[in-house]
Amino acid sequence: MAGQEKTFKVTCVHCQKPFHVRFPLARPEVEGSGEVAVTCLYCAKNVKVAIPRKYIEADALVRGLKSMAV
Repeated sequence: MAGQEKTFKVTCVHCQKPFHVRFPLARPEVEGSGEVAVTCLYCAKNVKVAIPRKYIEADALVRGLKSMAV
């Protein structure tokens, strides 16, 4: 099943160190991209990563809030 996984290189926005994350193929029929949160191996802070949706589980959902000046 190693062919059904993909490795993504991530650079932490907090500590600037690179690391790799691997996601299994979850939904091969889905198109587009989405975002997931992963934890940096070096500073333990969350990092948002854009990956193809076919590697995101159906029940995984990351939402971001935008603050808007009034």
